[in-house]
Amino acid sequence: MLKAKAAKVLALMVLTFAAATSVQAFEKPVLIAEQGSFAAGGTVVRSDGSFNYRVPSDQSGQSLHGDHAYVFYQKPAKAHKYPLVFLHGAGQSAKTWETTPDGRDGFQNIFLGKGYSTYLIDQPRRGRAGQSTAAENISAATYDQLWFSNFRLGNWPEFFEGVQFSKNQGFSFCVPGGPAHTARSRGTGLLSCYRKA
Repeated sequence: MLKAKAAKVLALMVLTFAAATSVQAFEKPVLIAEQGSFAAGGTVVRSDGSFNYRVPSDQSGQSLHGDHAYVFYQKPAKAHKYPLVFLHGAGQSAKTWETTPDGRDGFQNIFLGKGYSTYLIDQPRRGRAGQSTAAENISAATYDQLWFSNFRLGNWPEFFEGVQFSKNQGFSFCVPGGPAHTARSRGTGLLSCYRKA
């Protein structure tokens, strides 16, 4: 009996310490009524010829599904009528909207807490969106200072006064550039998302 009570007290102490020292994702609990993900838009390209089951690595007659957007959504209980759709910018993915680099609530959590359904889009050829129908050449370009300036954080290496941003964690939000988006690939993904939202 004494061991069980001591184990409970120790577990409570560990949980209390963890809660006190960790950054919380939500300021207050949010009841999620529905969540999921889907691919939106995209295109299919096909190689000429006929598919040969005996030589599956031959591209003849094969297809490639790509250039779709990936959408993750959450709908809180008693949601407002209209959802919010978040679209990331250059060098980013839907991660941009989740939490801040230092762990504070991001726009996704803030608006979920205010009763809005949120749809986070990974644009075609970025993040979790999957395959591209264009050949890719991803370089390991050293652009941290470029992003620092583009996001108006300061003049490298100094932050502007009042900026609450972790230099190391912030750079981990960036994604490599691949083939440029086309108006068609981006547009079909967004339209498909809006129809489902």
